[in-house]
Amino acid sequence: MHARTVPSSRQATRLAAVLALLLLIALLAPGLARAGGAAPRDYVVGAVGDLCGDHPPLNSTQRNQFDDVAQLAGAQHLDRLLLLGDLCHNFGTLDEYTDFYAPTWASLNPIAAPVIGNHDYYRSATAAGFVTYFTSLATPPLGFAMPPLGFYSFDLGTWHVVVLNSHLVAGPYDNNASYNSRYYGPGTPEYEAQMTWLKADLAAHRGMHVIAAFHNPYTYDSWMKPVWDVLYQYHVTLALSGHDHNYQRWAPMNPDLVADPKGVREFVVGTGGYYLNRITWDGGASPNGVTSKPAPACFEWGQATDFGLLRLTLHATSYDYQFISISGKVLDAGKGVPAN
Repeated sequence: MHARTVPSSRQATRLAAVLALLLLIALLAPGLARAGGAAPRDYVVGAVGDLCGDHPPLNSTQRNQFDDVAQLAGAQHLDRLLLLGDLCHNFGTLDEYTDFYAPTWASLNPIAAPVIGNHDYYRSATAAGFVTYFTSLATPPLGFAMPPLGFYSFDLGTWHVVVLNSHLVAGPYDNNASYNSRYYGPGTPEYEAQMTWLKADLAAHRGMHVIAAFHNPYTYDSWMKPVWDVLYQYHVTLALSGHDHNYQRWAPMNPDLVADPKGVREFVVGTGGYYLNRITWDGGASPNGVTSKPAPACFEWGQATDFGLLRLTLHATSYDYQFISISGKVLDAGKGVPAN
């Protein structure tokens, strides 16, 4: 039989020290991994505009299903919900937000990032209904009061989101109602304030992947070109809009609407439940639903038969997109990479 070896006191002390060090490392490892740049988590973002009308939901196939879209959004386990403008038709008053938006969408306010639409200016030169409603909430979206002019930004991991007020970009034009005929556009203090802020904000977030959200799409309203010029200059990846009541996906493009892999990809998601328009290229819906112009080269896909929302999954260096109908069907899906 071999004699049992008993460690010396020095060996026992050394062994105890090693065990203590290993225990300390085990306790600190999770925190060290996070601090050391562990892979950032994905973020799931919903986007949809043109929601409620000035009457209760009708559950028509073409009108007033905003309650169904809200229910769909609530089932997506979203980190953030971009509401792309015209959240209340027809006048965007506080009463409309209280009577029609609140009963169907207010439960989603904690994750909402609301965007001002043109209808918010039909009865107020300052979009008072929109600003008052979202400022008066006990827990405002994003944790801060709505800025009076409606532009702001926030981060989601490696992604940065800028929310803009497209009404500040437009001067008077056909069918552009504004209370007391007060318009903004180039040269006005409000326009200059937003453009100055946008350039400074994008410059401060170089290296992040950027999403811009605003109501009027550039492919529908060419007067948005000054904004698109800035988005392209700073390598913004996605532009999300509503206004046209249908769903459209566009290829990444430059300010001349020419395909460019380093350009900005536009999604139009005006399918929030108010009503649907045919997709046309005549500057709006044709009276008979027929367009005389062919689809632009950068237009990839669209539909005008189903309400629903865009669901984005933001990865550290890529994104996935799905358009999900209120029926639960995925009508469009794909992947993309950031412009930068």
